[in-house]
Amino acid sequence: MGLRYENRPAYSRNYREVSLPDNPNGDEITYYQQNGTSEDQNLSGSARLGLDYMPNEKNTFSVAANYTKAQRDNTSETDYQTLDAAKDLTQLSIRNNIEDKPSQTIDLNANYRREFGKPQNYLNFDLLHSDARNEGQTNSTQQRYNTDYTPQNTPPALQLDLLDNRLTTDIAQLDYAQPLGKGSLFEAGARAQFRKSDSEFNSQFFDNNASAYYNDSTRINHFVYDENIYAAYATIASKPNKFGYKLGLRAEQVIASGEEMISKDQFDNNYFSLFPSANLSYELTDKQQIQLSYSRRQSPATLATQPIY
Repeated sequence: MGLRYENRPAYSRNYREVSLPDNPNGDEITYYQQNGTSEDQNLSGSARLGLDYMPNEKNTFSVAANYTKAQRDNTSETDYQTLDAAKDLTQLSIRNNIEDKPSQTIDLNANYRREFGKPQNYLNFDLLHSDARNEGQTNSTQQRYNTDYTPQNTPPALQLDLLDNRLTTDIAQLDYAQPLGKGSLFEAGARAQFRKSDSEFNSQFFDNNASAYYNDSTRINHFVYDENIYAAYATIASKPNKFGYKLGLRAEQVIASGEEMISKDQFDNNYFSLFPSANLSYELTDKQQIQLSYSRRQSPATLATQPIY
């Protein structure tokens, strides 16, 4: 059993200035300045509990659970200034943001391992369930000011952003290893992975006349993505003398689909792939070795399918 606690405060300051022509002839310049400060407060803690059971020296059963909870709070203030060619202030607005972003993750693991008595001869089976959730809201206030830094006689613009992301993952994996004579080893396995991502974003603005928030239809997003991966692999390796090799092949079937729940746009992305690999080695001396390797890999596509807010 284990416990962990972490507190990471952070502070930052930024400044930006952009100058642009005020008309097509470019004979007058307008300056835009942005000056901001930000303060982060990050708190996190986790607890882990595990149990191993060995009925005999060849069989082991293990279970483990891990819980992580985090809280991120951020406050920021940004000044937006417009200046004329002489850098005299002509427009000013100040935006304040308050962010509240809690998150939690639950991981459950189960494992069975069977040793057959020979070195590198075993059967291993793993089960994993993971449930991660990130929520958050940002309250923003933007007030216009006169050039003497007194507030204008207009109510501030109020904005509320709501975020809710959830990712669940289930994995089952089986691995087997069998020695094949002196210096040779055969390995094989299978893996099934089921992943679902549900991301929702909603931006609201305050209507002073109605004294209520209303949804901005141009800034609402609810995206659901499902991805199932079925894979199997086999490798054989041998090093009877100075020459050694390892050859492998992994087959992978991906069944993926996504839907934007607001617009009802959908897509499917199903494909089958083979990933061969080869490694050749030769020992010149006890301290020198030549290696030649080849492998085909594919980057995970899940991140590329997530919505952009």
